[in-house]
Amino acid sequence: MARSVGIDFGTTYCAAALGGADAVEEMLPVPGDTSGRGVFPSVIAFPPESSPVFGWDALTWQERDASRCVVSIKRAISKGRGHSSFDTHSAAGLSQEAVDGEMPFLAVGGALKSPGEITALLLKEIHRRAETFCETRISQAVIGSSPAWDAETRNCILKAAEEAGFSEIRLVEESKLVLAAYLQRDRAWRRLAICDFGSGHFGFSVFERANPETDIMTLRPVVDSADAEIAGDEINGMIARYLIEQIRAETATDISKDAELMSQLLREVEKAKCAVSHRGSYDMSIRDKEKGFHYSRAVSRFEVAEYAGTILGGVADSCQKALRQATFRVDDIDTVILVGGVSRMPLVRTLVENVFHKDVFCDWNPDIAVALGAARVAGRVFAKDADA
Repeated sequence: MARSVGIDFGTTYCAAALGGADAVEEMLPVPGDTSGRGVFPSVIAFPPESSPVFGWDALTWQERDASRCVVSIKRAISKGRGHSSFDTHSAAGLSQEAVDGEMPFLAVGGALKSPGEITALLLKEIHRRAETFCETRISQAVIGSSPAWDAETRNCILKAAEEAGFSEIRLVEESKLVLAAYLQRDRAWRRLAICDFGSGHFGFSVFERANPETDIMTLRPVVDSADAEIAGDEINGMIARYLIEQIRAETATDISKDAELMSQLLREVEKAKCAVSHRGSYDMSIRDKEKGFHYSRAVSRFEVAEYAGTILGGVADSCQKALRQATFRVDDIDTVILVGGVSRMPLVRTLVENVFHKDVFCDWNPDIAVALGAARVAGRVFAKDADA
């Protein structure tokens, strides 16, 4: 039985699922994942005189030497084409150089590496893990794509996937992949909205159909937008800037130019944002033993909500603007799905419910919906190609 891979190439996390024409979709196991989320960080470390290290293992290297790590490579691929204004690469101490006016190269551990090269390494690791787990060769992959990607970005991803070892590759809109995953649960809808709130952008899509038996691969979203100013990284950036000023005021130390401390701060901000979703506060801590610097404090749910609210305030306007362009009203939408890592925040769920005046569906792991949908779509499209 031929196997295929569905890939969610995310800004902060990646996920991969296995599929096939006659196979039940299943998540690809993630080494070192103690969170149980089925994802791995979009981080690659380049240790001196050693092979690259990926995912959760790379986070250990990031704590030791941030200059040898690449984070959020998806942002570099989309540089200048709708990316978040908070530059995680610069904040982590990675310099960027534009070459011939194209995508910026990243200076990692003293060497220049292109976004395409780094993406290929990441996809190659997913390919290796998939073949090892299945004990068979795998050549087929479906990768989720963003409406913000232009032709250059798409070609970069396709080329990287080929270099990673995949020979049959499809880029499919992430919204359609979420729809494919959701259809396992509910087929009774006419107009369905998908709010995809990730680290890189807030995506809003609407699908419409007259017949429940319509093949979703023939559907096209009547609304498909992506707003990079409403993004998880923007929330992290707002919180990070606030904490930088707090640290400066309390310790007379400006950590904004210290790559190591900034890398620690960004990790602590992400942890705080996730933690206060289910408890009142998070105890953050950053330190530099060599410089004798240590700073710790509790970050409250109220503080996160205050700075997240600055970004989240644009969600309603973004949805309503997109609906107006399609001549829809909020009441025309009968089902709303919420996905993306940021959707774990209770504030986000409440906000979206207030926009649409109804309960939203988010009773699944929002981090793996795209990957599972991609695996399902892969099993179908490649089976059709084989039969053609």
